[in-house]
Amino acid sequence: MAKKSCLLTLLVLAATLYSFNASIFAQTYTIKPIITETTKFFSGVNLRIKTIYGHDLSINNKGDIVFSASLRNTLNNATPRGIILFSNKTAKLIAIGNRGPDFNKGEFHDVNAPDINDNGTVVFSGISFIPDGAFKQTIYKLAENETIPVVSPGDHVHGLDAIISNVAGGRISLNNNGDIAFAAILSNGLRGLFLFTNDGGIEPIILEGDPFPVFNGDETLLGAGSPVINDKGEIVFLGSFLRTDDVPDNQSPEVSGVFLFREGEIIPVKLPGQEAPGTGEMVFRDDHLSAMTIGANSRVVFRGDYLIPNGASDDRKIREGGGLFSWTEGEPNPLILPGAKALGVRGNLLFFRGTLTKDTLNDRGEMVASFATRDLGGLFLISKGNIKPVFLTKKPIPGMEEVIFTGTAAINNRGDIVFFGKDIFNSDIVFLARNEK
Repeated sequence: MAKKSCLLTLLVLAATLYSFNASIFAQTYTIKPIITETTKFFSGVNLRIKTIYGHDLSINNKGDIVFSASLRNTLNNATPRGIILFSNKTAKLIAIGNRGPDFNKGEFHDVNAPDINDNGTVVFSGISFIPDGAFKQTIYKLAENETIPVVSPGDHVHGLDAIISNVAGGRISLNNNGDIAFAAILSNGLRGLFLFTNDGGIEPIILEGDPFPVFNGDETLLGAGSPVINDKGEIVFLGSFLRTDDVPDNQSPEVSGVFLFREGEIIPVKLPGQEAPGTGEMVFRDDHLSAMTIGANSRVVFRGDYLIPNGASDDRKIREGGGLFSWTEGEPNPLILPGAKALGVRGNLLFFRGTLTKDTLNDRGEMVASFATRDLGGLFLISKGNIKPVFLTKKPIPGMEEVIFTGTAAINNRGDIVFFGKDIFNSDIVFLARNEK
């Protein structure tokens, strides 16, 4: 263990000197690890990073970073989950499960789903037990070092006779106005998507059983989740529903798609069975949930897996590929598909292999994504129609024999990128790629 810690210290020091320079790139990045398994957390005695969870990674325009991770207690080998805030070059543990702070609500059993806005406000989900043995899930807000509950079981929903029974798991999204998009279960058993507004009210967006005009206009919502909200109050989310048209015997009538809530209207963005543009008349799968995000200009980016349509000359139910698609108005357009070329990289990009965070796309229209070629993989910047590598696995950071990119990244308006990787010891590391342009 001493040898491993020594090597990790050396690689951290060496990596701070690494700069990825190439004249063909619009940006020049300095890449360095900012959090490793040796990082000591403020308010986190004897705790070290064990496993990082990527889907809730977020970076604001000040460079503050928040994410969740399982932690290793060096004294008793416990592995609680915590919320980590990296700000002003300091890693701070702001919430933890199993042995967390009181916050006047009792110890947390678990914490997850953090997000941060440009004001430095952090929201997250905290789960705690109640006397009858059940648990309740609450949305908390951390602002100016004070943590308060903002959405709790028992809260009233505007216009409904039901109250919040529990906040649902998954993504919670916060915008710069203080609005929070989240999924929850009501006291009447219905699930739905909700909006907490800055004035303290909770508005329903769509509820289970509500009309959900998709194909024939008489579908109903089964469930909604993974919301992302922008500063306009537009929300992109995953919605599942039962198809009411003719469904082949070998397919499930329960399918899912990507939808946009805007000015009181639900707009389909990606539907199962819809033609995937740029793929030669293949169609989006009906049994694969998509990662997606939304930008300041109402642009939605989502992952789309596609296959040969049922009834075609080759109707095998096989996964043919997957890529990234963009939607602003009307139909989706291909963004990056297998076979695309990246500047300065030999070979074609074969497949998208990561996830999309809330901050995959910045307000300037730049985005980051993980792709692989036949020989290597890495993190790529998509800007002004070009695909440019930021980090490649075959161009290791000096002092690190190997870094494996885990497929999750976020970018802010300055162009700074935060991403996760693993070293040769399979330890999770948080890297910051700072835009030096």
